[in-house]
Amino acid sequence: MCAVFVKPRPFGRRSCRFVELLDRYPDVSVGQLAEMIETFPHLPAAEIAIMSICEKSHRKLDKFIMEQSEALSRPWLNSGLLIIIAISFVVFLYWLH
Repeated sequence: MCAVFVKPRPFGRRSCRFVELLDRYPDVSVGQLAEMIETFPHLPAAEIAIMSICEKSHRKLDKFIMEQSEALSRPWLNSGLLIIIAISFVVFLYWLH
């Protein structure tokens, strides 16, 4: 029997920078806060999940998301475009069947 061990992939450069700023949040400059808001939507979901369960950063991540929720919102999610795309995809799959 062979055991397979997977070495976890380290955080990317963006994620490392975000965690570095998150450790100092809310004591960050306006420019650093803008960098965090710009970076957050582009972080991989797996890395955000790791940050959210990490004892060291989960409270600060929650605080950041709560305080910056308007700046972090994605306007395209609020539109009907996502619904139209989903319906079109379902119709396409039905057509293929």
